[in-house]
Amino acid sequence: MRSSKLVLRRSVAILVVSIAVYFFAKSLGRNWVEVQSISLRPDIYSVLGVLCFMSSVLLSSILWSHVMKKIMPSKPVSVKDAVRVHTASWLLKYVPGQAGSYVNKVSWGSRNGYSKKAITNSFIYENALLLFGSLILSVPVIITVLSGRFSQNLALFVPLLVVVPLVLVLHQGVFYKITNTIFQKLRGQTIAKDLFLRTEQIALLQLEFLLPRILIGVGFVLIARSLVPFGVEAYIPLAAIYILAGVIGLLAIFVPSGLGVREAVIVLLASAYMSPAEAVVVSVAARFYATIADVGLAAIYGLLAPNSSRANSKEAQA
Repeated sequence: MRSSKLVLRRSVAILVVSIAVYFFAKSLGRNWVEVQSISLRPDIYSVLGVLCFMSSVLLSSILWSHVMKKIMPSKPVSVKDAVRVHTASWLLKYVPGQAGSYVNKVSWGSRNGYSKKAITNSFIYENALLLFGSLILSVPVIITVLSGRFSQNLALFVPLLVVVPLVLVLHQGVFYKITNTIFQKLRGQTIAKDLFLRTEQIALLQLEFLLPRILIGVGFVLIARSLVPFGVEAYIPLAAIYILAGVIGLLAIFVPSGLGVREAVIVLLASAYMSPAEAVVVSVAARFYATIADVGLAAIYGLLAPNSSRANSKEAQA
């Protein structure tokens, strides 16, 4: 039974990645001459786009600390620690899946007096709220203005099915029962109910978690604007396209940082507002500038980590 499920997961993974690679490579090859004619010279728009990408992650760090504060009000996470820990977890996205991000936060929590159960819940809430925020901002726009393109190559959107069971985290009672059932069977333990957020707390946090997704969309529009011309009417759809592509890439947990999947979705949908060649260039440029943003985040982490390490060392000596 377990082997058949493993084969099914791998088959779906191979199918989605194959379609993404085929679609993207086909678009690139068909429009290669036009792609070469587009200037990739950085300008103020691309710089602002990178800053938006970086700001989105930094804001998410602060929002994660908000989640932790509601779960463990007696031991809030400082902004500095939140930025350092969350940034490291963000950079670990290049490892397939979310394991590296989770282990990093659990490891930090165990060294600083936070229970593994609290960190686990915060990780689930954080990722669920980011996913829901992405869908809230993108799906209505996509369905309204790009329903025809959305219905094409539906296999690319298979990862969105992962969101369905995550809806359960929105209700405290249901999430509490399911999580404790799993913990009881796996570890013979239960989690106190006060480590679960109330439904009204989740609703308020969800509004906050829309902000980093908006920043991501604005960043993409700025980068696209630096490369190709398009009208003001395309701003919101293009932002929604990038937000949706990002969440699909994130949910494709078998691919490092959604590599290839995100670009395929962008090319498929953004071609409604620019030529296929321009959509290819924009998708590749967005990946490049997102990587530049990650380099900047790594630098911020490097600046914070040594100071934090010395602080922890002094606390240990005391």
